[in-house]
Amino acid sequence: MVQSLILQFLVFPVVSFVFYYTLFSLRPPFPTLQFGAGGALWAALVAAFFTWLALNKWHGIRHIAKDLALEKETGFRDGKRAVVSGYIRKTGPLLSAPCSGEPCVAYRYEASHHHTYVHRHGGTMKSQSRWLADYKGYAMSPAEVKGSMKSAAILAEPDCIQYPAGGPEDPELTGDDVRERLQAYLENADHGEEANDRLEGRAALTKVTNPEPGNFRVDTRAEEADELSGIHTFQEWLLKDGDLVLIAGIYYAERNGIGPGPNSTTQPLQITPGGKAMLEAQAAGYGSTIRNGLVLSILTGFVYFSILVF
Repeated sequence: MVQSLILQFLVFPVVSFVFYYTLFSLRPPFPTLQFGAGGALWAALVAAFFTWLALNKWHGIRHIAKDLALEKETGFRDGKRAVVSGYIRKTGPLLSAPCSGEPCVAYRYEASHHHTYVHRHGGTMKSQSRWLADYKGYAMSPAEVKGSMKSAAILAEPDCIQYPAGGPEDPELTGDDVRERLQAYLENADHGEEANDRLEGRAALTKVTNPEPGNFRVDTRAEEADELSGIHTFQEWLLKDGDLVLIAGIYYAERNGIGPGPNSTTQPLQITPGGKAMLEAQAAGYGSTIRNGLVLSILTGFVYFSILVF
């Protein structure tokens, strides 16, 4: 994973820029390299940017191809990367989602409000607004993913599982019943007694309950959170018993499960709703970006050299 990040954010952009800057610095009569001549620097930056996008997506396709190949394997190797596409099946009690009340294996919730504040800009006072999260949390109950040829427990941990980022663009739940249900949930939630976290730039209280792999609950409340009211928006993401997903991570033979690696930042457990079909669709989308990036890079070079000629 570290090598992948180095490739994506260091090697690819540097190599792309050096290539185009050298190419755009060629001048007659031989041609001869004339660094710093004309707009070679800016043209190289533009062309290198599009090429960098294409290379990153190409790298992503290779990674997806490896995961799809692992998904086809019939067995696991202890301590190695493993991938399973199949249906989630509960191995413990189902959870009740905080906002909708629906039974599920895992949930994520967030309650936010649109906050307007006034600040001085130069000699005048201006108002700005942004979304502020007052409450958020997530939980998981013991479960496994059953594929056609193999199955494994989900050994997710609170600090590494990749949930959707969430935001105002995600679907919202509306209605007084949603607010009342979440209010009742929060009244029974233990957020701890002192601020130990940050939420939207504000001091927050976070409590981790049942911190077992694949069985945990995390609730966070801003220290000065507004009480739930009609101005709040409520968002919820669920994994239900029977949902089709793909999980990718490190296999642990002792528990017959897939979880994060020793360094959960570079080796997180990934849960992809929709199973391997979503990975295949993602790879197809990457292919389109690769084509567009390369076309725009070539077009930048064509325009640059056309200007030199004419």
